[in-house]
Amino acid sequence: MQRKTLETLLKVRKLAADAAQRELAKQQQAAADARDAIRAAENRIQTELAAAIDPNADDDVVLAFSAWLPRGRAAVADARRRLEHCETEVELAQARLATTKTDFKSMELMLERKRGEEKIVAEKREMVELLEMAVRKIGIRKRNEREAGDPPQSP
Repeated sequence: MQRKTLETLLKVRKLAADAAQRELAKQQQAAADARDAIRAAENRIQTELAAAIDPNADDDVVLAFSAWLPRGRAAVADARRRLEHCETEVELAQARLATTKTDFKSMELMLERKRGEEKIVAEKREMVELLEMAVRKIGIRKRNEREAGDPPQSP
């Protein structure tokens, strides 16, 4: 693969890793919100219960509490289901993030390898050019010596 293509793919993988990181943060926030909803629903039940068992409360308060309690419990159950779903989404987001980070690192290593290969090729090309220049210089010197009639000298 050409280096330019690898650099482009590396940028794409970086964007994917960044998106996965943002998604994980979003799912973690949703899980925290679900925990807050559970606490709020449980606190509401405790507040209503405290009002219902207050010795100064009249029968209407107790009846209202008993009528409301199934809804309060349903709210707690709903919030727990939301939390369970959110925790699953957090685990999935963590797995996606790990995958995208691995993909990014693999592409980064591939690009480093490509750059190393290009450096070796450039160094070999430079060596060939230096050798060609040396051969030309020796050839020119020998030709000059022949033209001048001088005996050949060792390099």
